[in-house]
Amino acid sequence: MSYESRIYVVRKTKAPTFDGSVYAEKIAMFELRKMVGFVNIFKQETDCHFFSDDGDTEIIHDSCGYRIKEAPIKDVIKYLENFSANEEYYWRIRPLLQMLIALENCNVTILHYGH
Repeated sequence: MSYESRIYVVRKTKAPTFDGSVYAEKIAMFELRKMVGFVNIFKQETDCHFFSDDGDTEIIHDSCGYRIKEAPIKDVIKYLENFSANEEYYWRIRPLLQMLIALENCNVTILHYGH
């Protein structure tokens, strides 16, 4: 089975509830597909509640059974810039990289979902 990457750009927000839980507000989703080594930059398990598009199903694990992990946007940008400079051309990199650069100062987090 191959391991493909779906990237979610989220803004973490505290819920207006008594427990102060952190939720992920989806800003964008990008289907990156398979990139060897990309998943390795996502090292920290996310601390936010992340829900599927139906709004009711919390996503804790990806479809391969791994916990959802996150990475700072700066780390993802750096990886993509180095990848596009050193590897063969992959058309999905440029639009994702441009979107992330535009959002770099917007206090967002990148979540990785493998499938």
